[in-house]
Amino acid sequence: MSLFPLKSVFAYTKVQNAIGKLIRNRNFFISTKVHDKQLLNVGCGSNIKTGFINLDWHWRPGLDICRDITQGLPLKDETIIGIFSEHCLEHIGYWQCAEVLREFYRVLLPGGVARIILPDSGMYLNLYNKSENGEAVDFPYIGYPERIGDGLDGLGGKPVRKQDKNINFTAMIAVNLIFRGFNHQYAYDYQTIKNLLIHVGFSDIKRVKYRLGRIPDLIVDSLERQPQSLYIEASK
Repeated sequence: MSLFPLKSVFAYTKVQNAIGKLIRNRNFFISTKVHDKQLLNVGCGSNIKTGFINLDWHWRPGLDICRDITQGLPLKDETIIGIFSEHCLEHIGYWQCAEVLREFYRVLLPGGVARIILPDSGMYLNLYNKSENGEAVDFPYIGYPERIGDGLDGLGGKPVRKQDKNINFTAMIAVNLIFRGFNHQYAYDYQTIKNLLIHVGFSDIKRVKYRLGRIPDLIVDSLERQPQSLYIEASK
């Protein structure tokens, strides 16, 4: 047995990007398995879930639909019982998010549930205010100095230069990280996302807790996201 097993060619980022460019938004390449499933995982990333239609902008092995969600969902009306979306919608603009939520509403069966998980920007602002008032606070998911560069340049995804690790951390850097780091486009608190859900027709909108919700099969929350996340469920 080799000490260095060969990786599948599909595991390489350049190959995944090339395949993504080829098949993204092309319905011909949608997996036939989507017709057998009633749970949808939007913005799945590498968290491909068994029993779900897994949809993401980036292609990878196991993905069912490679799609830019701002271009609509290639699914029929009222065919999905539950939608799971974790740390995805903050990567598009406010009105783009409204249109995506409208698509969620369209494809859900009556009584279906959308479980939406976002960075809890309200929590970060509350922690910022406490810090400014002299309280000792712990901003979750910051991991400075490893993440400090994301909060400084506002774009995310860039390596931290050695000299940047000497910059003094501030509460505002934490706020910038969650608002603008990781290519985030919009920051949400509970009331803001609730207003959008109401706007597109959802009802019975509730703030829920990690791994607690109405449809057991829909609760596939990531443990590593829990400290900084806002959990919402809404029904059609």
